[in-house]
Amino acid sequence: MFRATLQQDLAFFGGASQTSELIRQITEDTKEACASVKHLFQNGLRAVAGLLGGAHALYTLSPSLSLVTLTLLPLGGVAFDRFGLFVRGYSRASQSAEARAGFLVGESIGNVRTVQAFCGEGAEAERFGREVRSY
Repeated sequence: MFRATLQQDLAFFGGASQTSELIRQITEDTKEACASVKHLFQNGLRAVAGLLGGAHALYTLSPSLSLVTLTLLPLGGVAFDRFGLFVRGYSRASQSAEARAGFLVGESIGNVRTVQAFCGEGAEAERFGREVRSY
């Protein structure tokens, strides 16, 4: 979408209000794409919570299996802690890349006359693509 936006005629960009609207829309679309990845992680955590609920039901039915479960729970806690660190690091990197991509969109759309004057649409789209892929 960013590449197609950069290749529009200058008349498409209109005034400052339309330029800011384009920047907002591209930034929102980028955030939405990142949110889908975050939802994937959240759904995974829900599945694990369901697994733990099932394990609890088993725990109440069989005391011998509950002993096995008790020995494995600390390992699960450590695994969840490590996974939480991973998600936190990923989230920070994602927010940073999102901010850089938003800045790049603002810079390119705000200076679209210069970008088009030097036939830089492809280069700007590639820069934007690198930022989005770094999510």
